[in-house]
Amino acid sequence: MEELKTQGPRESNGATHYSTSAFGELQEVMKTGRITAIQIPYNAVERTVEKSVLPLAKDLGIGVVVMRPFGEGSLLPPRDSNYI
Repeated sequence: MEELKTQGPRESNGATHYSTSAFGELQEVMKTGRITAIQIPYNAVERTVEKSVLPLAKDLGIGVVVMRPFGEGSLLPPRDSNYI
């Protein structure tokens, strides 16, 4: 990915993981300066990233793309509800 970045037209590299057990490794990658964005699960139920991943991203100026913002649908109203 880094070689492709130097060849253009890519301007950035990112990293992603869906499991909280890998967030320690993700943070190590973030600290290398080799990525400019991360994608992580974050929603009203999955908030583990608030403790260290999001603050580190802010400190390092790394962009964040949210994965599973609606908890894979579990945080949405039922389809047959009157909310829509």
